[in-house]
Amino acid sequence: ACCDPLAFLPCPTCFVVRDDEAAVELFCGKYSGTIQTGGFYVRNGICISVQKVSVALRTVDLANIRVVDKRGNPLVVSGVVTFKVVAPRRAVLDVQNTSKYVQDQAPAVLKRVVARYPYETEDDSPSLKTEAGTLISEELERVLQSKVAVAGVEIMHFMINELSYAPEIANVMLKRQAADALLDARTRIVKGAVQIAKDAVGSLGDDHISAQDKSKLVSNLLTVLVSDKETSPVLSVS
Repeated sequence: ACCDPLAFLPCPTCFVVRDDEAAVELFCGKYSGTIQTGGFYVRNGICISVQKVSVALRTVDLANIRVVDKRGNPLVVSGVVTFKVVAPRRAVLDVQNTSKYVQDQAPAVLKRVVARYPYETEDDSPSLKTEAGTLISEELERVLQSKVAVAGVEIMHFMINELSYAPEIANVMLKRQAADALLDARTRIVKGAVQIAKDAVGSLGDDHISAQDKSKLVSNLLTVLVSDKETSPVLSVS
């Protein structure tokens, strides 16, 4: 416990500061000090006021925030911000409510950062779908930290929980994704079938089969390998 000599003057006031709290002392309305160690304290009650603030980890949930990606596609994003107060004086004197301040700033930062990236890309360039947990999360933390530093807050994490197309375009985008997947699969099948046909013809050599028969063989192999239905053998008797 800590005692102030002024505590023996009339009207002493007593208060407890927990380990997960800090107490900002004001003398006649002006900042006079910060208590950051838990314990029992006695102060002169005249002209002294104490305001406490939690220094424990806190979270802010951002549910179903509508944003637009780099290509103009409407998205629905949910996220979680984890933060703590590291400068009690700023948290008490510079803002009215630290949690509300972070909660007000976070959606704007989320919209701003998400708008820099497309939801998905055809190459290896960064996208929301592939970089949401690493690159984009780090950028969210950095940008939000610059906004809330005035409140004496440190951003520990800013994670994207859910990310999806907005309902009005979700069905269209799912169909497009299915079409892209089908096209990619068919392309792989054709490339593989062509290679198999080349290997088959090459293994026969020039002495065992005519050019016309090679052409028929390649045509038949490609038909069998590329077709998405079961094939039935047909025997030619001509």
